Amino acid sequence: GCPPDICDEDSFTPLMCAAWKGNCEAGGILLKEGSAIETLDYNQKNCLHLAVEMDHVEFVKMLLRHVNSVNIINATSKMEWTPLHYAAENGNVEIMRCLLDAGANLTCKDHQVKSPLHIAASHGKLKFTAAALHEQPDTINESDRRGMTPLLLASKHGHHHVVRYLLKTGADISSRNSHEMTALSLAAMKGNVHVISVLLQFHSNVNAQDKDWDDAAHLLLHANANFCILNRKRHSVLDLAANYKREAIAAAILNNKNWEKAMNLRDSEGNTPMNMLIEKLPSCAEIVFNKCMRYSHTDQSHPDYSVTYDFKYLDPGPDDVSTLKQKKRYFALNTIVDLKRENLAKHEMVQTILKLKWEKLGQTSTGVAHTLYLVFVLVYAFFIQQIIDNELPSASWDQGGCPVFNESDSDDRSSYQPVGGITTAYAFFLMSLIQCYRSSYQPIGGICINTAYSFFNECDLNATGLHINRLE
Repeated sequence: GCPPDICDEDSFTPLMCAAWKGNCEAGGILLKEGSAIETLDYNQKNCLHLAVEMDHVEFVKMLLRHVNSVNIINATSKMEWTPLHYAAENGNVEIMRCLLDAGANLTCKDHQVKSPLHIAASHGKLKFTAAALHEQPDTINESDRRGMTPLLLASKHGHHHVVRYLLKTGADISSRNSHEMTALSLAAMKGNVHVISVLLQFHSNVNAQDKDWDDAAHLLLHANANFCILNRKRHSVLDLAANYKREAIAAAILNNKNWEKAMNLRDSEGNTPMNMLIEKLPSCAEIVFNKCMRYSHTDQSHPDYSVTYDFKYLDPGPDDVSTLKQKKRYFALNTIVDLKRENLAKHEMVQTILKLKWEKLGQTSTGVAHTLYLVFVLVYAFFIQQIIDNELPSASWDQGGCPVFNESDSDDRSSYQPVGGITTAYAFFLMSLIQCYRSSYQPIGGICINTAYSFFNECDLNATGLHINRLE
């Protein structure tokens, strides 16, 4: 009859075809007829390569029962891939364990000096990566011909779950490839925002060079990265960059054309990144303030020159998501004052919103308060005068202005203490008038830090898109 190892034009034997399709019944018959497992096709693959590549677990197990040499198990294809490399590409841990039990070498390298661990990391196969490191933990920082470690490969290809696992397992976050690129640089170059988020968290405890972050920021600007994604804790890249004080990354995001999308992302409490920027990166908060001011003309001398102020990040309002969730209204100026951010307090956006709120509610309320205060002073002065008129014993006055009492008033004189009541009352009244006048008319910029911002917190501006003509 027909020989069992006859080949077609692609050098495929019948057993190879069965292995390719995973047909265990046909494969079993061919093996009984003596078909050779070690025969190679035009890509230098044997039957075991093909079965593993196509993820046929049962066929692999059947072949391993008929293999009588470890050389077949560790045989390499034209790419110098062993069956374990193909198992790593598919992430099939069950096949990996079968091959290892049969004597496969987990540290074998291909023509690019990549081990199965490198292949698994670059393809995002987390379970295979974990299993391989369990077998060979010392290989975690091995590099290929281009200096790429498993961490660098996972970062480049955007596999953030693998990146997180490798870092937790002890991968060197400062490793560089032959082009001196770090995991952060590779992730930024490809716009892998999820990976950058993971690296930001682990970089918080690493003395990374500032140049790495500057390079990453530069690469992000040219990678068209999607910043509008959140991790499991609903933290965006901008949140993490602010929290870990990575100014270059935060500035790159805020200078991107999609900066508003990044600023509009909410955490689990409904907060935008604004509060974190004021607290951790005030220089980046200033970038947001500047972008919330839109000018009608570049020339300030233009007769129609005006500025549009958008206060949505400074004062989201009572109906904002954060207010509804936390039952407390957010007002950015409170944070600015609490943290003594004087440069932000002097910013035109802050001064403008403060002035508008003062004009809308502050002057009226303060005027009422001052009026009540003056009424109190008048009543107090009248009360003091009545005490003086009713309680002071009759007396004459000597040349020095001291009272001289009659002998009959000795009892009253013994208990009398000079008070100067009229002078004290009217001096107090005059000082109160001066204080009220000064408080009412002092420039708004002069009270920026000392003003009670919480008072203005309840004043609703609805000033998003407010146009103000600044020419006077």
